[in-house]
Amino acid sequence: MNSNPEPCMLCRGEKPLRTNSGGDYSFNCSVCGDYLITSLAAAKLGDSPQNRSRLSAWTRQEHEETRHARIRLEHVESPPRIFDGLTVASKMQRALQTMARKFPCFGDDIELTSHQDWPLLCDSGEPEAREILVQLHKLGFIGSEPTFYIGGGCAIFAKLTPRAWQEIESAAIKWRQRDLCFVAMKFLIELEPVFQAIRRAAGRAGYACERVDTVPHSEHIDLRLLDMLRRCRFVIADFTDESPNVYFEAGHARGMDKAVIWTRKSGQAVAFDTRQFYFIDWHERDLAPFEDELEATIGSVVGRLKPKVQTI
Repeated sequence: MNSNPEPCMLCRGEKPLRTNSGGDYSFNCSVCGDYLITSLAAAKLGDSPQNRSRLSAWTRQEHEETRHARIRLEHVESPPRIFDGLTVASKMQRALQTMARKFPCFGDDIELTSHQDWPLLCDSGEPEAREILVQLHKLGFIGSEPTFYIGGGCAIFAKLTPRAWQEIESAAIKWRQRDLCFVAMKFLIELEPVFQAIRRAAGRAGYACERVDTVPHSEHIDLRLLDMLRRCRFVIADFTDESPNVYFEAGHARGMDKAVIWTRKSGQAVAFDTRQFYFIDWHERDLAPFEDELEATIGSVVGRLKPKVQTI
């Protein structure tokens, strides 16, 4: 144990407990959470405030999910971008969802400080987090005004309003639809490993996969199919054995302006009108390359909902 704590390598504003293990550094920071940074990553961290802020947001999010983040060289060179592409409105909505997870009971007092908890609200630093808290109060989502401190920073000691809980529920419904991928394929037992590979690839990009047969329902199957096509973000269509139903579902999705990702067993012939599309081929003896390519394609075609992070 280091008896003379040094500043946190990410936020630089704390002197957390730190231990050394085999040249790596382990920190317990109230801002960034518990994280480990390898010696090579620490040497390459540099002075970029933007990169350190993005890493702080990622490590704190991992900490809140009870995971111990491990920062490696690839994270320093390309930090996870959790908040990239979010509008101001989306960031405030995400802040409400974060508060609801930390304080899940109606009537709980919310306790957040812009100085300590900014990585939960944004990845640009305390000033933006402070403004998010102020605006959430002005919009009627937080019951009382933030408390401001001399020298900067503010804190919320209040309750979420009923209007906030309504907004959180509405956002949760939209999010469930936003992260839905509909899979069109034959329901054959020999294709089950392919479906599971599709699920894993989509899951790593942040999406949940459903087929018509994977969700219990009492509706007519055609009505269920059309409802899932309307609600989904995109479609993965596997044309192995040239199922007429898959052609119908892919065509219907394109008519609804949904993105379609095309897959098939290697060597599988497809109908003439679909040959101009790029197909991701899979080999039954080794599905790993197919998973990797499918995950990358999802990221480029529809965008990730979950950052691509290397795991140990």
